[in-house]
Amino acid sequence: MRAAPIYYCACSYGDAISAEKKRAVAAGLETRGRPVVTVADLCGRAAQRDPVLSEVARAGRATVIACHPRAVRWLFAWAGEPLDADRVQFLDMRDASAESILAAIEPGADGRSAVTPIPDTASRADGFWRPWFPVIDYDRCVTCRQCLEFCLFGVYEADADGRVAVRQPDHCKNNCPACARMCPHMAIMFPKIDEESPVSGTCGDAASAVGKVRLTREQLTGSHALDKLRERQQRPRLLKDEREKDNHDRIAGQADDDRAG
Repeated sequence: MRAAPIYYCACSYGDAISAEKKRAVAAGLETRGRPVVTVADLCGRAAQRDPVLSEVARAGRATVIACHPRAVRWLFAWAGEPLDADRVQFLDMRDASAESILAAIEPGADGRSAVTPIPDTASRADGFWRPWFPVIDYDRCVTCRQCLEFCLFGVYEADADGRVAVRQPDHCKNNCPACARMCPHMAIMFPKIDEESPVSGTCGDAASAVGKVRLTREQLTGSHALDKLRERQQRPRLLKDEREKDNHDRIAGQADDDRAG
């Protein structure tokens, strides 16, 4: 019988997990005697609805080594591939040591693992995209719509039933967790954020964490903060206009040279 596969996220575009730990886990997996699939960034694969997520969701049994399990579960659910917790072993790279992670993996019959790396495609049409975006925990979400009303970048939309969902993940601004900090039930997670709180996906009681990580709308939308957010919102359009102007000037200059010649 084929050994249960291991799916390992290297979290290539986040700093919450040390490079040393990631190297140690990756090296140890080669000796577990089970098929190993490595992805550069699970968030990026989820955003692209990569078939590897379907493989995990439909496997008889599987081990997933990534960030906090709460964030991983809802990341898969958002991508349309919900995981059955009874069939998936979650190992937390953020919380556990490399030694404890490897010790928790039941070895297969073979001495060496067949490792399959999945090519990195964390990109979009106008250049590289670091997969940073919110993940909603619907066990906690009460559809208050504060995130939808607050976000300036069109990341969220409401469906026909009024439930808020992340529809444009690549519109989110790197390292901006503002919507998560104003969520009254700590239902929004950013798996890459470099902090240990419900915002990163810890399973602690949300009510006890509200006073530590939650900010009010007034705190988040103070004049300086709001101006900065609007400036960031406008920056892609301004850069696009500048590129188009430069391109127009270049073409016009070339036409003048051709006429002069």
